[in-house]
Order: sequence, then structure tokens, then C-alpha cells
Amino acid sequence: MASNELDNIRVLAADDEPLIREIYATILNLTEFPIDWSAATGETPDPDLAGRAGRKHNFGFESIICSNSREAVDVVRIALDKKRPFAVVFLDIRMPPGPDGVWAAQQIRKMDQNVNIVMVTGHSDYETGEIARRIPPLENLLYVRKPFHPHEIQHFAFSLGSKYVVEKELQAANAEMEARIQHRTSELSRANETLLKEIGERKRIERDLREAKDLAEAADRAKSQFLSTMSHEIRTPLNGIIGMSELLNDMSLTTEANEYIKIIYNAGNMLLHILNDIIEYSRVVSGKMTFDNVTFGLKSCIEETMDRVVEAAGQKHLELATLIDPNIPLFFRSDPDKFAQILLSFLNNSIKFSDAGEIVVRVSEVADNPTHTTVKVAVSDTGIGIDTDDVDRLFKPFTQLDPSDTRRHGGLGIGLALSKTLAELMGGTVGVESAPGEGSTFWFTITLEKECGLAHNGEVRLDGLRLLFCGLNTRMLSVYRDQVVGLGAVCDVATDAASARRVLSEDGDAGASVDVVLCDHGANASDAAALWADVHEAGKRENVPAILFRLLGDTTAEATLAGEFSTSLVKPIKEYQLCQAILKATGRGNSEQ
Repeated sequence: MASNELDNIRVLAADDEPLIREIYATILNLTEFPIDWSAATGETPDPDLAGRAGRKHNFGFESIICSNSREAVDVVRIALDKKRPFAVVFLDIRMPPGPDGVWAAQQIRKMDQNVNIVMVTGHSDYETGEIARRIPPLENLLYVRKPFHPHEIQHFAFSLGSKYVVEKELQAANAEMEARIQHRTSELSRANETLLKEIGERKRIERDLREAKDLAEAADRAKSQFLSTMSHEIRTPLNGIIGMSELLNDMSLTTEANEYIKIIYNAGNMLLHILNDIIEYSRVVSGKMTFDNVTFGLKSCIEETMDRVVEAAGQKHLELATLIDPNIPLFFRSDPDKFAQILLSFLNNSIKFSDAGEIVVRVSEVADNPTHTTVKVAVSDTGIGIDTDDVDRLFKPFTQLDPSDTRRHGGLGIGLALSKTLAELMGGTVGVESAPGEGSTFWFTITLEKECGLAHNGEVRLDGLRLLFCGLNTRMLSVYRDQVVGLGAVCDVATDAASARRVLSEDGDAGASVDVVLCDHGANASDAAALWADVHEAGKRENVPAILFRLLGDTTAEATLAGEFSTSLVKPIKEYQLCQAILKATGRGNSEQ
């Protein structure tokens, strides 16, 4: 970024310790001199604000350093009155004897929602979550722990200041473009009034119309190019922030320091995700989006995409499962990255708005011909749900249904709009079925070209086997049952020990007994322990092998329960792994697989 683009970046720092204020001056490479209030604000300040020190960076940063919270709030108020807002504000939390930095941040946020606030402290009377609730929005709030490294402050000032300038320049560019379009429209309207007076005037108007069209298209292309370029420029320092936070996380630090680093890392990744969405959307708008046409495995593509959200789902104790119609061919030709991008957007959306329960991906066939298959991918969750009146606005770019949800969950409202565009470009569409408090099902369809040179159906089958699924989550048990039934197995389901023992002690259809017991160990581990113990004892009497399903990172299940089972599988359960585990438990599998 050129230095003249940094002229508008203004930084405010407040700390009660003189040494820290001098450190700010050293960090930002500033030279102290009495502030020129006529240049900074346009007029002489109030007498009680006179004498404050002003500093100017030799690369264009302008900074004011204060000694307490009230001074910081007053300086921000004057700056806003004079249309010279600050881009970044660094605030110490403890600044006795007056109000603390959290109070100052609240007052500043009331005056300016766009300013980036960085809380800098060695000791805090607040939990980080409480600070976040007091000073929304979260995307404009960061934390730095004392003693800080000079590069942290420099990097925050540059990155956040650059982000602030880009946002302001975008607003100015949009306003200028709107004004120019309105001006041209006005000219054309006046020209149309004289259209019938002479033919020469008609030709002039037609020429003006062509010029206006070219101008609008050029402006739109320029805006998209500018947006893409700036997103790339911001992403470069952002990758540095994320990378340094990862390095810090590997060091032997205090628990509190690790929490701060985690906040920085998560905030950086959130911003990086937004930037990537902006870049992708700008490519679509500018017509530069391209699609590959390569051979890929549909089932493996879906399972790999599910693996990318396992950690995020695990942090909220959400179950993940996939149910794919066994009649769908295994291999197609299309763009697997775009397919995965749509599915990943839907999965992230479900995880974001679900606090408990499960997320299930169901894949079915909706149309088929000798060369192409249209598949429907539905992502169902147990989240907060959506009002029917709001559904039409979901897939519009830069649209959020509820501002409070925006502050709580983040995002710009680009992901679903981008997914809709990609699905339509790939010959499909999108939709949603939902109700408040009852979860949502987001779905998309895509037409895929068949890959005739490869096998179209799975080779692993469970024909002739009788299975017993045990667990407390009836919805997940239903998914697992449908999965194995589609592979040819006969399946029973038990949600309590008595039912499980009854199934194990009786003969099934045509005299078939249970071949394998599969126990689903979900989030409610304490209630499940007794069930597994009873089922395990009953299985031992009947000499039936048992397989455990457990969540990723569930050390309790791994240490306490895994020894009672022939093997354990980590959820989400992949179909191939499930089949191999069942066949191995019954002595039919290949030991090398």
C-alpha cells in the first residue's frame, strides 16, 4: 500500500503509566511534539484538553497518546466532531484513579461503531467473554497481553489501520460511482424529453446511452478488481498474524496467555474466511470464475469435506453423520472443489447456528439419464431454525436475518449467496426447509457427468448379516440403520438395556441371530455407561462381538469403554470403515484392510 494511502490512519493510545506511553512512542517510531490542533481537528481545543502531546509517524501514521480513560474519550469525541476519526484505539484496562479502559471502550464504541479497539493489559478485572459482551462487535475488538512485543503493536496498527482505510475507500468509491450514475441518468432523462424534436438529438441520446452503459460496466469491473486486490493485500499481513499466533501457541506460556492467543488465532481465521469469501464473490461478479471438469469420487469428496469440520463440530459437542444413497454412482466428472465449497458452506452455517444435537448430510438421486445424474445434498441440523418469512432473504449477498445474530456469530452473509451462484452455474439450485426452534435443512442440487470408465457402485456389501445398534440418540441410530440397510444388512435398534438384551437372546428373522452389536457413544456419556455395560455383558453371554462409535477427542470413551469392544470407530463414521470393521468382527473381512 502506498504511503499516501496511510495519511488518514489515526491511532489513539491510552495508558496511565508514563513508561508505557513512551514505549508506544518508541514502538511506532514517533517523534514527540506539541500537537497542532488546527491541523488535527480544524480549530483550537477546549482549554481542559490543551497541552496534550501529538505524534506523527514518518510513514503517515498520526497518533495521540493519553494518560487516562476520560482523556481518551474526549479526544475521540473531538476527532469525530471534526470528521477526523481514529482507525485504531489501544486501551489499557486498569487506569487508576479514574474509570478503566473497558469503560472508555464502551463510551468510544457508542460514538464510533467502526473503530478497531485493542485492549492492552497485564492484569484484568474482567473475563474476556465479559469484555466481548460489553464492547461489541467482536470483529472490531482484539486483545494484547503485557508485556507486548513491539511487532505486535506495529502489526496491529498497520493491519487494522489498512483495513479501516480500505473500508472507507470502498464507501467513498461506491458513493462516487452512485453519484456518477445518478448524474448520467439525469442527463439521459433530459435528453429523452427532446427525443421527438429532431433525429440528430435521438442519435446523440443513443450515443450517451452507450457511454453510460460502458461507464457503468467499467465502474463495476473496477470495483470488483479493487475489491479483489485489496482483499489480497489485507490477507498478506493477516496470514502473518495467524502464523505468529500459531508459533506462540507452541511455546510454554500461561493458560491465560494461551487463551489470548486462541482469541487472536480464531479472530484472524474468521477474518481470513471473510476475505476468501469476498475474493470468490468478486470473481463471480467480474465473470472470472472458472470450473474444472475432472474425475472424482463423490463419496470420498463428501467424507473429506466432513473431516474439515469435525474439530469445529466437536467443540460444540455436535454429532456428524452422512447417509448416501447406495444406488448413486461412485465416480463423476465435474469440479470437486466447487462441490466441496458449497457443502462446506452449508456445514459451517449449520455448526454456527447449532448449539446441541447433530448435523446429518443426506445424498439422494433426483434425476438420471445415460450420461448425467442430478444429486440432491441436504444438510439437516438441530439449530435455532429460521422463520418462513425470512427464507427468501437467506441467499442474497451481504444480507443477515438478524443484526444480533451477526454480532454473535459473525460473517458478512456472502457464503450462502456464493453457494447459490455456484450451484446454479453447475446446473442446479438451492433451497431451505426450516422453522424457528426446530432446526433447518439446507439443500442443493447439482447435475454431474457420469464417469463411464470406472465402477459405478460400491463393492463392499453386508448381505446376510443381522446387526444391533444401541444408543440414546434415536435420530443418529435411525441414520446408522438406514446406512447399513442400504448395504443389505438386517438391523435392529435398542435405546435401553432391556431391549438390547431381548434382541440378543431371541432369534431373528428366519432363525438368524445377531452377528455384531454396534454401540453409539454420544455426548451424554454418563447415561450411556450403564447401557454399554449391560449390552456388553449380554453380548459376552451370546458370544457376539461389539463395536464402539465414539466422538473425536472423547478420551473417556477411549480409555474406559474401548477395552470392552473388539474395536472402536471415530465419528463421523465412514461407510467403508464401518463395513470393514463389521466384516472383520464377523471373520469375513480382509485382515490387511
